[in-house]
Amino acid sequence: MPLKTLVKVGNITNLSDARYCAGMGVEMLGFNVVEGTPRYINPTSFQEIRGWLSGPLVVAELYSASAKTFGSVVENYRPDLFELSVHELDLITNTDTDVILSIDKNSFNGQLLEQWKHRIRFLVVNQADYENNFVDHVKNYFDILVAANDSTNIAALTDDRNVKGITLLGGQEIRPGLRDFDALASVLDLLETD
Repeated sequence: MPLKTLVKVGNITNLSDARYCAGMGVEMLGFNVVEGTPRYINPTSFQEIRGWLSGPLVVAELYSASAKTFGSVVENYRPDLFELSVHELDLITNTDTDVILSIDKNSFNGQLLEQWKHRIRFLVVNQADYENNFVDHVKNYFDILVAANDSTNIAALTDDRNVKGITLLGGQEIRPGLRDFDALASVLDLLETD
């Protein structure tokens, strides 16, 4: 059943999350591809998961990536999109892949957004910043994804014409094939169309 809004689920580390999200109609799945950071997924595990998927776009999450590792990310993961903060934007100068740019009050830079607007597919802001009108001056120029922490205010976000979609986080498996989907399901169930 389709969802009422675009959904991206990030920090995917296991096949259970990936298949559950794809089955629920999630449009983008994000994987942390930066070795040495929490929830990192190595290329072999990533390829095994990707082999089971059909439909969702694959997002390489590049938070804290360095120029040294970027080339191997492109080669080993071949994502549909990159997700990063303003600190990693310079990494993508030699690739044509579009980005999901995560911004907050401290990293917001209008000049930088203007410079990269042709490559930015979505801006991600956290729910508190969105509700405090942090992005009011740019939401008419960019598609906004709101990082939702839980099911609170999901209905209001999906009714807001300036919100293109939401982002959520995957979870950990208790053991291979066993996963509690309650937190993720509480949001996705609210987004199912009737």
